[in-house]
Amino acid sequence: MAMVLLGILLAGCAADRVHRQGLAAIERGDYESGVGLLQQAAHDDPRNMTFRLDLQTQRNVAVQQLVARSDSERGAQQLEAAARDYRRVLAIDPSNDRAQRGLLGLEADARHALTVSRARSDFERKDYDAAEAKLRTVL
Repeated sequence: MAMVLLGILLAGCAADRVHRQGLAAIERGDYESGVGLLQQAAHDDPRNMTFRLDLQTQRNVAVQQLVARSDSERGAQQLEAAARDYRRVLAIDPSNDRAQRGLLGLEADARHALTVSRARSDFERKDYDAAEAKLRTVL
C-alpha cells in the first residue's frame, strides 16, 4: 500500500514539474513545446483540473498570439515569417480555420504577384492586350 501511495505522490510531483515547464515555455514564446508539456501534465494527472484548464487556456492564448502575429506579418509583406507562424498554429491546432485560410491566402498572394509580374513584362514589351488579360485574372 505504501508503495502505491509513493508512486502516486511521485507521479503527481513529476506532473507538477512538467506543468511548470510547460507554462514557462509558453511564457518565453515556445508555444509548441509548452502546449506539449501541458498536454503531458494533463495526461499524467488527468484528474487535476488546473492542468486541464491551463492546457486549454494556454493553447488558446498561443493560437491567438500566433495568428495575430501571422496576420501582421502578412500585412507587412513578411510572407515567409507569416507562413512559418501559420504553420506553428497548425502544429498546435491542426483544424484552425484562420491559419488554414491564412496559408491559402499567402499562396493566392504569391500567384497574384507572379501574374502581375508577368503582366508588367507584357506591358513593357507593349503587349497591352496580354498585360490587360493577365491583370483581369488578378482583379
